Amino acid sequence: MKTIHKHILFWVLYTIYFSILDWIQLSRIHVLDQVVYVMIHTWIFYSSWYFLKNFSLAGRKKIFRTAALLLISFGVFIGLDYLYYFHFHVFIFPDHNKTLDLRYRLIDGVVWYNQFFLYALGYYYAQQSIKKERRLRMAEQEKKNLLEEKLQLELVHHKSEKERILTEHAYLRAQISPHFLHNVLNFFYAKSLPYSPELSDSILTLSSVMRYALQNEEDSNGMVLLDKEVEHLQNVIKINQLRFNKKLQIRFTVTGNLADLRIIPLVLITLIENSFKHGELTDSAHPVTILLTVNDSNKQLYFRVHNRKKKGPKELSNGIGLDNTRRRLDWVYKDQYRFLIHDEEEFFTTELFLPAQAGYGNYADKIKNYA
Repeated sequence: MKTIHKHILFWVLYTIYFSILDWIQLSRIHVLDQVVYVMIHTWIFYSSWYFLKNFSLAGRKKIFRTAALLLISFGVFIGLDYLYYFHFHVFIFPDHNKTLDLRYRLIDGVVWYNQFFLYALGYYYAQQSIKKERRLRMAEQEKKNLLEEKLQLELVHHKSEKERILTEHAYLRAQISPHFLHNVLNFFYAKSLPYSPELSDSILTLSSVMRYALQNEEDSNGMVLLDKEVEHLQNVIKINQLRFNKKLQIRFTVTGNLADLRIIPLVLITLIENSFKHGELTDSAHPVTILLTVNDSNKQLYFRVHNRKKKGPKELSNGIGLDNTRRRLDWVYKDQYRFLIHDEEEFFTTELFLPAQAGYGNYADKIKNYA
């Protein structure tokens, strides 16, 4: 219920209450008389409440003006009471005695005024007390919310710190085995060199592949040098050729200046490995073609892998590799790249357009137009 409705209800009940008292004491009810007096009393109450509220907010210069207005309010009440009692009361009570002492009426008016002024004073302080209590509750709730937020932030911080430490420990543990394996491969390379140059070369190539895959070659923006990435691709192709006695039909072509250009790591190798897994690698009529081109004018990279599909039973695939590649490209390059997949009946082709800029920073912020 709105405040104004509560006030109206109070004064209606107040009028009914005093009308019932009149009926009990005088065996008569004069509703109009009660209504008029209630209107006069509400004037005292609300004018006093208004001046009290403004008095508490006023500066020194306004205090005297507020006090003067309060006196004027008292004068208005006395005037209204006088007019009603000595001039209009006769219409309700024909036997009304107009010769009633004015001094008595003035004293009676002061008593009524003080009574409703005290009501207004009590209402004002009750209202202020409720507001103060509400402000205290709100402040306490805000304090509680801030403490909860602080605790949540501390929990998140501790959780992040714990995860960071666990990740560092896991990384350190993971580095033990690759480091050991790298040393072992170097040992095998040295031992095999006098007996089989081809075997030693294979071991050296495998060592290079593992070193690139395991060591952190990324800069602060998560980028790697394009020429290092291409070298890694060539080593992977070389290892696979050695596995299959150089019978794989693969054509890898690189054009353009790769120096100082950077891209995100291990995206290109994913497309090649997908081709190795699902493609026909020994068909000389339809070799696997890998093309990497850099436009020297705008440093845009184009990468294409095309292969004939493998016949016979196919390896199970859930497509996670290509989906993960697309998610990584989305994260880094936003909408500033193109990744196309052409899945035909006999052939499978992937195409990638993306920027490869020198000193590439803040991921896709500097990307402009495609080739």
